[in-house]
Amino acid sequence: MSEAILATQRAIDEEFGTPQREGAEADTAYTEALVAVLPSLTAAQIRMLQAHYCAPDRTMTAAQLAAAAGYTSYSGANLQYGIIGRAILEQHPLDVRKRQDGTPIFTFALADEGAPEQHADFDAAEWKWKMLPALAHALRVLGIVSDK
Repeated sequence: MSEAILATQRAIDEEFGTPQREGAEADTAYTEALVAVLPSLTAAQIRMLQAHYCAPDRTMTAAQLAAAAGYTSYSGANLQYGIIGRAILEQHPLDVRKRQDGTPIFTFALADEGAPEQHADFDAAEWKWKMLPALAHALRVLGIVSDK
């Protein structure tokens, strides 16, 4: 994102508060964000979201996400989930974890660390991602997934 956009987001956050990742406000914001980005998502990206939602405790490794989308490598899943996360962040700006060089890890707009004890690199095949409840809510409300 450009510096002008980031400065604008910071000013809005200072005036109105930082957007939320959990709770009713976040549920609404994620639903609105997903409505905006849904037309640009590929079938493979949607399969990843659906599989992640249906996974036990909504937690999957990068390798499992790759398999759900039909990718041969987890790095493809990391890239695609990052693309979805960035699109969500453009609609619902959040503070997300950053790499050592300061760049955002866009996947943290979709999921949190799935295993607190994991010490692996978040770009690794076995890194566990736990879907954010607000994203799960949005997927359910929009009929992309079902609990049936």
